[in-house]
Amino acid sequence: MPQTVGKYDGLSDPDDHLNLFKSAGEVACWPMPLWCKIFVQTLVGAARVWWDSLPVGEIDSFEDLVSKFQLQFSQQRRYTKDRNELLHIRRRDNETVESFIVRFNKESLAIPGITNDLACGTFLQGVNDDELLKTLYGRDGVPSTIDEILRIAKVYVTQEKTVAASHAANRKNEAQKSQDDREQRNSKGKKSDRSDS
Repeated sequence: MPQTVGKYDGLSDPDDHLNLFKSAGEVACWPMPLWCKIFVQTLVGAARVWWDSLPVGEIDSFEDLVSKFQLQFSQQRRYTKDRNELLHIRRRDNETVESFIVRFNKESLAIPGITNDLACGTFLQGVNDDELLKTLYGRDGVPSTIDEILRIAKVYVTQEKTVAASHAANRKNEAQKSQDDREQRNSKGKKSDRSDS
């Protein structure tokens, strides 16, 4: 049994476990009569208790086992978002553009069936950063793929960070120079006070 299949305890999405198991069976070319017997070896905890409670002869085939398994553990299935939920992904107040890009990617990957056009339009609508939008619209218009839009947005974020770091370093240098100038003036003032006495 490949370690990628793992054990199923009834507490996670049953479809994930089934997909891993089926992939392993197909790669290993297990004969179909063995699939049920091998599958049972992956069950632990509550899932094993469920299996052990089935009456003898209850399962006729692997497809029958899959059907009963999915029905038993259906409440553990991951919630699948609707494509329309993508339209609600907007940059939050005080959220950096970088954080928005990461969140947009993560949330859009969790929604099946998103078209390139929908992803592009939603990102442009939700990013809420005028300078980035000017960069994206550019001379040639908005890129046609979400991958290109995100690539440009990441370059923009990197440039913004570099500029911000440079400004911070300049402010720090200016503050240090001002401090040095004050200290130098104070030390000259103290020397002239001493020479007057």
